[in-house]
This record gives sequence, structure tokens and C-alpha cells, in this order.
Amino acid sequence: MQIHEFLSSKVKNNITQVMLLIETIIIFGVFQILTHGTFLTSRNLTNIMMQGCVYSIMGIGIVFVMVSGNMDLSGGSVLGLLAALGAVMQVNGCGTIVTILAMLAGGVVIGAWQGYWVSYRNLPSFIVTLAGMLMFRGLCLWVGGGATVGPVSKSFGMIGAAYLPTIFSDSIHDTTLILILLAALLIVILMVRSRKNARKFSLPMESNGKFIAKVVAIIAALLLVYLILNSYQGLPYALLLLAVLGCVFSYVAKNTVFGRYIFSIGGNSEATRLAGINVKKVVFQVYILMGFLVAIASIVYLGRVGQATASAGKDFEFSAITGCIVGGVSTLGGIGSIPYAILGTILMTGLDNGMSLMNLGSMHQYIVRGLVLLFAVAIDVASKSKNS
Repeated sequence: MQIHEFLSSKVKNNITQVMLLIETIIIFGVFQILTHGTFLTSRNLTNIMMQGCVYSIMGIGIVFVMVSGNMDLSGGSVLGLLAALGAVMQVNGCGTIVTILAMLAGGVVIGAWQGYWVSYRNLPSFIVTLAGMLMFRGLCLWVGGGATVGPVSKSFGMIGAAYLPTIFSDSIHDTTLILILLAALLIVILMVRSRKNARKFSLPMESNGKFIAKVVAIIAALLLVYLILNSYQGLPYALLLLAVLGCVFSYVAKNTVFGRYIFSIGGNSEATRLAGINVKKVVFQVYILMGFLVAIASIVYLGRVGQATASAGKDFEFSAITGCIVGGVSTLGGIGSIPYAILGTILMTGLDNGMSLMNLGSMHQYIVRGLVLLFAVAIDVASKSKNS
């Protein structure tokens, strides 16, 4: 990546951070007032984080897809199909592990199917995944018979609905505190290491004051999350799973050859191909990864709700995509961050939750979601144009 491209990316990241903070304060503050103090209770905030896990796990896959310069509109339908498959297997006596493996395998197969048409047959990803959205919704209805299927077993339900137990005390969620502190330590170590590498290779980096302020802000945010979780039932397994996936795939995006190839393809596919990189193969792998992550999201979703319905996953892809764009992932490819995408999807979940608490009808909710998506894309395109 050239220096001016690096600087453009840093500028966009700074804008994303500021916009996310402003949007969160405004949206959460307005809903706190309009819901008469219900929105910012520990119980509701924990519920938002648990609901957001499904969008966020899908969002991790969408980051890779969008950064590569492609799109996936089928995520919600794929999730609904895999949830229906899992529910049918559970009702018919299949064990939790077998069910999970079958759902993961189904996600990989679906990802490979769509990746084949996009990468090796050169069909537009928008058309392939739009067709997939329709086909997989039809298959969802066929697998589940158009009816509600469930409930799932208790062991399966723990994945999406249970909380980590405490070790020494029931009044303080010590396991949650230990994991939060470990996460804070790990983040600080990685940030310091990244800063050392930037200095070693003479790359542009922020001042010491800004770096320290950033570290303090991240630690404060993690402690705030702990206080919220501690005031309710502690850390949900689903949120822990999301944290692990976020860390793993952030590392993949930033520190592996595969991740660098994806960003290179999104920045300039033709130049990447001329550099000797097998663009088709990488895009194919991206869609397999997307299918795998949607399968994980479907497992969390099914565990949380305990049953599959004909409408399971409906419109989930749009909330996940909007959250990613709000989190700074460019619709034009080449730019994106998994941590900010996760925060963006959580913010979108909070928006949905707040509108539901206000008892807004579906008509108003669809209008608001559409406007948020439109303005998020408009800001993304405008910022990309200024930096090019």
C-alpha cells in the first residue's frame, strides 16, 4: 500500500470513529428520553448486545466480501435455511454437535456455490446473491415446511441464550471481569506492538498523546461493558463467541497474506491480478468464509430463539450491511475494519431495539432503516471521492 493510500485510509478511520461516537450518543440519548429511561437499563443493553451478535457475526463475513469489492444480499435467507435445517435435525433427535457440524457444512457449501458463480463464472455478485436470497428463502420454507420448528435441546440453546457461570461469587460476575481484563491487556499489547512496527518501518503514526488517549478510551469502554454485564447476568456465551471471532478475523485481515490479498483486490483488482495473485481463487475463498460465518450466526440465532420459523433471518442482511457501512466499510471496496463494523452492527441493533420499545410500526421502521442505509452509503461515497 502506498503512503497516500495509507493516509487516506487513516483519515477515513478517524472520520469513522468520530461519526460512530456521535451517532451512538445521539441515537442512544434520544431513545433513552423517548422510552422514559428504559433503553439504557443494563437488561436492555445486554439484550441489544446479544441480539447484535447475530448481525455482527454476519457482518464479519460481509466485511471481507465488501472489502474485496463484492456484495452478499443472501445472508438472511441463508441464515433462515440453516436455522430451519438445524431445528429439523434437533426435533428429530440429532445431537447438538452433529447438528452444528451439519449447519457449518451447509454454510460452506452455500458459500462455495455462490463463490463459484461470482469468481469463476464472472457473474455480478449483486445478481448472484440476489438470486440466492430468493432461492434460499424458498428452500427455507421447504425444509421447515412453512411452519415453526422446535424447540431445540437445552445444550444447543446455551450457545445463544446462556451466560457464563461465576467461579467464586454470585454477587460479582468474576468470570466476566477476568475475561474483560484479559481482553484489555491483549488489546494494549497489540496496539503497542503495532506502534513499534510502524516506527520500525517509518510509517505514519499518531502522536503519543493521541495513542495514550486511545488506550485509555478503549479500557474505559471495556470497563463500561463489564459494569453493564455485571448489573444483569454477566457475559453471554454468544458475546464471548463474537469477541473471539472478531479478534481472530481482525488478525486474519491485518496480518495474513490472505487478508492483504483481499484488500488489494478491493483496491485494484486488475493490478492485483497482474501482480500474479489468483484473484478468482481468493474471491471464491471469501464467499466460502462468508457462508461459514453465516452458519455460525445461524447457530447463535437458533440457540437464542429456540426454534426456526418461515421468516427467520428476514432482512438480517440489510441490518448487517448497513451496520458495516456505518462502521466504515466502503461499498467501493478496499477499505474496512472488523472492530468498527461490529460496533456499527451493534448500533443498528440498538436502533431496531429502540424503535421496538417505542412501539413504532413496521412502516416507520422500514423508512428509518432505508434512510440510515442511504445516508451511510452517501457519506461513504463522498469520503471516498475526496480521498481519491
